[in-house]
Amino acid sequence: MFIIKIIDYIDFFEKAGYTSIYMRLLLFVYKYSYLHLNTYGGFMKKGFTLAEVLITLGIVGVVASLTMPSLIANYQKQQVVTQLKREYNVISNALRAAQADYGDYEEWELGQAGTIQSASDFVDNYLLPYLSVLKKCGTETSGECTYEYTALNGSSGRSLAKYSRFILNDGAMIFVSTSSTSVFPKLIYINIDINGNKKPNKMGKDLFVFATTLETTQDRYKPTGRLTANGQTQTRETIKNNGIVGCSRNARGEFCSALIIKDGWTIAKDYPW
Repeated sequence: MFIIKIIDYIDFFEKAGYTSIYMRLLLFVYKYSYLHLNTYGGFMKKGFTLAEVLITLGIVGVVASLTMPSLIANYQKQQVVTQLKREYNVISNALRAAQADYGDYEEWELGQAGTIQSASDFVDNYLLPYLSVLKKCGTETSGECTYEYTALNGSSGRSLAKYSRFILNDGAMIFVSTSSTSVFPKLIYINIDINGNKKPNKMGKDLFVFATTLETTQDRYKPTGRLTANGQTQTRETIKNNGIVGCSRNARGEFCSALIIKDGWTIAKDYPW
């Protein structure tokens, strides 16, 4: 029964499309072993010799050691995308609920952009009432509110001194800051670490950046890097290869949320995993 169950799993993997050379070899060895055992009446009757068994197990072990890291990495990538999409939708829904109470974004008060007070007021008024929150950290930086991160290229993370932070019931940590530029006088950055202060705390791995602006009537809650200042969609090449904040191992990785969404909520093969 155990061997038959393995064959069932193998058929599942084949149908699921795991067709790397290592997986193909593993499937062949398992299926050949099963057919050989079935033909000759099992392990204790004539069939495999001890040497053949040991060689087969050795091959299976080597193939598994080569294949499992890839399977685990693919599973981890899917988990990241699933968690990121969930948190993205949670924040989106909160902003929509706030619109129902406060009117369109243009009517929202931001105070003096670029200050911790502005960020805290935005969180208190437009996010916390519409979210299931485990802890409001504000500017607290101790205990479960402790957080430091690194950029995708290994450089130090930006200062979070002007970010108001809170932890959702599912463990995700949200960081909010406000800013003002010549193009966007009212700009809000919303950083999401999908697993809170657990490692790796690295941009593009478990930390992702989004932004919203209060000036226009576009779909404004979006990953940074997805749109240009005039609202045009960035190319995938620009999102990935921006020398400072692009989603590559040579940059900070702040555009990685844009790359994942650009690729249809997937982590593509050339993603800097």
